[in-house]
Amino acid sequence: MPDETLTAKEIDELAFKYDQLDAEIEKQKETLSRKKDELIRLTQTHGTVPPRAVKSKRIEGEEWEVTVSMGQSVEINGNAVVKIRKALYAKRLVDFFARLFEKVESYKMVKGAQELMAKPLPPTAPRKLRQWFAEAVQINDKKPSLKVDRKKKETP
Repeated sequence: MPDETLTAKEIDELAFKYDQLDAEIEKQKETLSRKKDELIRLTQTHGTVPPRAVKSKRIEGEEWEVTVSMGQSVEINGNAVVKIRKALYAKRLVDFFARLFEKVESYKMVKGAQELMAKPLPPTAPRKLRQWFAEAVQINDKKPSLKVDRKKKETP
């Protein structure tokens, strides 16, 4: 390999080009983010629910389809669940507790538990059960995800 010498001018030129490209990338990221936000807003406003995707909405053009999916995450407060468990076990409502939570490594809310808590509780349930349940379960909306796909052309 021949010995390369690097001048201060060459360093400055390379660094300047790099800085310009980096600034352009940041500008493009901002533009992309604005377009993404616009597509999400338009899809949520004008979209329809696709089959078997109740937490999604979709808009379609001639060549593209845009789908926005909204999810949720559920966080369980283990200490609050333990309080509920103790109270329900003391009232001999073990089966009722099993219909609300199951222990994995921590507690996981059982499907239908929210609906169950909205109904009349067993007569012997602790007075504060609904309050404790609200402390135990936190439902957080997730940031919308966006999927933009080119449609497959139909062959005649």
